[in-house]
Amino acid sequence: MPEALPREDAGGERRFLVFSIDSRRYALSAEDVSEIVRAPALARVPQAPRALAGLGNLRGRITPVASFRGLIGGDPAKADLSGRAVVLAGDTPVAILIDGAPALVGVAEADIEPPEKAALLARQGEALTGAFPSDSGESAHVVDIRLLLKSAFQENRRERLPARALVTGRVSEDGRNDAIDDLKVLSFMVAGQEFAL
Repeated sequence: MPEALPREDAGGERRFLVFSIDSRRYALSAEDVSEIVRAPALARVPQAPRALAGLGNLRGRITPVASFRGLIGGDPAKADLSGRAVVLAGDTPVAILIDGAPALVGVAEADIEPPEKAALLARQGEALTGAFPSDSGESAHVVDIRLLLKSAFQENRRERLPARALVTGRVSEDGRNDAIDDLKVLSFMVAGQEFAL
């Protein structure tokens, strides 16, 4: 059963979803999270960006599923496919694979390090907007997940061709090709980049 996240603040606290990748703790703002689900079965996409783990079926909707490891520059193949997926809030559903069970924590605004200080803790590939001490004594690194998605899926954008040109190699001036007018294509967006099957 999916777990919905409460969004209300309690007396100057911000809520974060905290999880670990290897021995490092990360946090996503609860405002960016719609729900947490079991990682869905994935269909791999040939020649997809490295961070795209595949496509999953979430309640009848084809949803792109990215590997958090891949987003931060790690090996996406190490992702725990039996773990959890965080479905991000927004118009276009995107899920992020994380390892293990995350925890929802409240953190006082005063305990959150500013981005400039958090940047000193950042590893290459991370986009940190803050950090705070976690229960284990380690810092939890607050990630700008939208920026990570944007950089992972838009770095190799190329000039777009009409879809029919990709199928046949030729398109008439009016953009029509009668031989493939009945072609059905499933398309989806990940961080502003369109994919089609």
